Amino acid sequence: MAIFSELRDTLDGLESRMGDVDIDVLLTTMRDLGDDAVVDALAGAAAIANCAERMLTVGAGVVAERSRRTAGHSGMAASHGHRNAVSLVQSIIGSTRTDAARAVRLGESLVEGADAAAAADWTGSANSGDADGDGGDGCGWGWGDGPGDGSGGGADDGSGDNSGGDGWGGSGWGDGGAAGDGAAGDGAAGSGADGGSGTSGGGTEASGHDRNVRMPWHEPLRQALFEGRITPAQHDATFRGLGQPPARGDSETPTEAMIEVWSLAAAQLVEESAEMSVEDLVRRARQVRDTLDPEGVRERFERSYAARSWRSWRNADGQHHTHIISDDENAAWLDSIRDAGLRPRRGGPRFMTDEESAAASALTDDPRTNDQIAYDLFMGACQVVCVSERRSVSRGRAGRGRGKRARVARGLGSSSW
Repeated sequence: MAIFSELRDTLDGLESRMGDVDIDVLLTTMRDLGDDAVVDALAGAAAIANCAERMLTVGAGVVAERSRRTAGHSGMAASHGHRNAVSLVQSIIGSTRTDAARAVRLGESLVEGADAAAAADWTGSANSGDADGDGGDGCGWGWGDGPGDGSGGGADDGSGDNSGGDGWGGSGWGDGGAAGDGAAGDGAAGSGADGGSGTSGGGTEASGHDRNVRMPWHEPLRQALFEGRITPAQHDATFRGLGQPPARGDSETPTEAMIEVWSLAAAQLVEESAEMSVEDLVRRARQVRDTLDPEGVRERFERSYAARSWRSWRNADGQHHTHIISDDENAAWLDSIRDAGLRPRRGGPRFMTDEESAAASALTDDPRTNDQIAYDLFMGACQVVCVSERRSVSRGRAGRGRGKRARVARGLGSSSW
């Protein structure tokens, strides 16, 4: 469906339920609706927001395209007084820099996919059939399982078939068979276009795709986004979670096989995205990435470990700030402290002694916020370790300190710090 038609239909559905209400009475009108009507209204508003965000990301992609460094001062961002596309998009949509960067990142991927698809499209005439009824060439295209090259010959009576093989990375090709209807190439995320058809002695015009054009691995995400099967947030989660296909060995670019695998993984994650949150989708995409590229797991761990840091500063009001970038192992330890300390506030069935129950009730009734309790937990843990093992900590003897930290973490579950 065309995007504006989709918007009109959604708006008409909302108006039929709520009427054309003024914004200042919208809350009152919404409160008067039944539960199912409120859910429908929220779903309609989300559909409108998704349509608008698709338009926004496409526009951000065009802004990025016209603001490339090669354009110099004549680029779109520079001509509007901005350093780059992200800055210009942020000023237009009034968002955070993070949101603007995501819109540009997503828009650039859409532009890349659209350009590749446009370059792959071509229209030509099928070869004329011979007197024996052989037809011209046709092609089938789709996301599929492997390169295919099916061929078929037409008979004098016009029968015959053109089986386009299963396509990978966007294209599967079948030759011949214009004397009769061409069968579509099978695809994992869609079926290929029909090959040429005709009668004895001649083939008809057939459209196809340039077999020399490489489709980007994230093409299934672009198609799913434009078809409304995923949201921009789900697209970005999958795109970031999978990351770019790696180049292995002496090659500076990923192989065709690696691109194909990444593309199939993206198509599968599109199907799974309907059943999970965006946060879960990011984690799932990373799990898939680690499964597909076990060699890269170690590389990513080493990069994460090398990036660890502790930075502190004061803002203009003199407030102290601390920013920590942690590696996976120590992040898990920090999470265990926080989760143990906040467990009484998370609800759920428990089997506790009277003393533990009293401590949990005290923490539940504690006026501090969760963030404040987490801060006090970490500071308390640091003080316990430093006071009890000051010498080993100062010398960096992490082996002894780790055992102490584990004991501290285990004891935090019943703590009311």
